[in-house]
Amino acid sequence: MEIQEVSGHVLANLDEGRFVVDTGSPTSFARGGKITFAGKTADVSTSAMGMLDADELSGYVGVKLDGMIGMDILGDYRLSFVGNRLLVDDVNAPEDGFVALPTDSFMGIPVVTIGVNGRDVKAFVDTGAKISYLNPDLLAGLPVEETVHDFYPGVGEFDVDVSLASCVLNGLPLKARFGRLPDLLQMTLMMGGVDGILGHDLFIAYDVRIDHGRTVAIRPRLN
Repeated sequence: MEIQEVSGHVLANLDEGRFVVDTGSPTSFARGGKITFAGKTADVSTSAMGMLDADELSGYVGVKLDGMIGMDILGDYRLSFVGNRLLVDDVNAPEDGFVALPTDSFMGIPVVTIGVNGRDVKAFVDTGAKISYLNPDLLAGLPVEETVHDFYPGVGEFDVDVSLASCVLNGLPLKARFGRLPDLLQMTLMMGGVDGILGHDLFIAYDVRIDHGRTVAIRPRLN
């Protein structure tokens, strides 16, 4: 399956239209109430808990979208994000060079442990996030590189200060744009024991494999 990157979000064309592929969402929704993925059709809500629908999502991303596919569906599969391809339960998906990350989950969303400033913190792996996020305390003292306008279901739109920061994922380095978590989003993540989100930059630097939402492995992208 070919995937596209638009404004930092991963998009895929399905039978029902164009969808955000969102490993950071526990649920899916569709304009028409149905999603066909990997040959199976599921009945889904027309909004994310009444807080976000296809029209609102389209406005946030800037292109016409028909919904979002989350981990209630994606979690049934072994997903390999390799370049501009999403390989689903593909026996020919690459194996060599992948490094497994310590993985947990919260509401079906994969959570990995990363090292930041000598501390181990937990972060969502989120294909729906155009930037990454960290607890502001972990970014203290770093210069602000830019201010980014973003959104999050249940939180709405906001402007966030972004800094370049380095982290380590089971010995592998990642330098990414990290936004300082807004207060409401920070409280939401804290309920899951999570201090951050790994978004678009992870999928630029690495091929990523998410196996039924239970394990995450990464491999440096070949340019």
